[in-house]
Amino acid sequence: MTVDEALDALAQCKWEMGMKNVLKELALQLKLQWKQINDRYKCLASDARQEVRNQKEQEQLDKQQQAAAKKQRKLEECEAKRKERELEKALEMEQKQHTAAERQESAAAKRAEEAARKKAAAESKQAATIARKAAAEAAASSPRKRKQGKKAAVFPMSDH
Repeated sequence: MTVDEALDALAQCKWEMGMKNVLKELALQLKLQWKQINDRYKCLASDARQEVRNQKEQEQLDKQQQAAAKKQRKLEECEAKRKERELEKALEMEQKQHTAAERQESAAAKRAEEAARKKAAAESKQAATIARKAAAEAAASSPRKRKQGKKAAVFPMSDH
């Protein structure tokens, strides 16, 4: 080994010893920094997982809210249909009552008309009977009719 090589080896040893001391001093700091970096990455990963969890929870809440809103709309639609059916039934019942009342009124009017017609027929018949009796009495009291006999007295209207 030459002097230059020996000097280089000595410088190398001296440098390695100095670096060894520097590394000993910095090892704690480097370990601490390494731990802080790892913790930071772990924290970021945890935050990312938490963000994913939060996002999934939010999506589930949104789905639940949408389902609840859909269910509410369906209930409102059912309620509206039920009310509409009730109104239709009420209207139908009212129409039935109205038509029943009209039928009753028309039946009452027909009965009243029939009664009036029967009464008029009875009065007409009674008036005809009275007129026949009066004519028969007049014919019986008239001297000309007495001569014709019973036939004229029985049928006084046949002259006319």
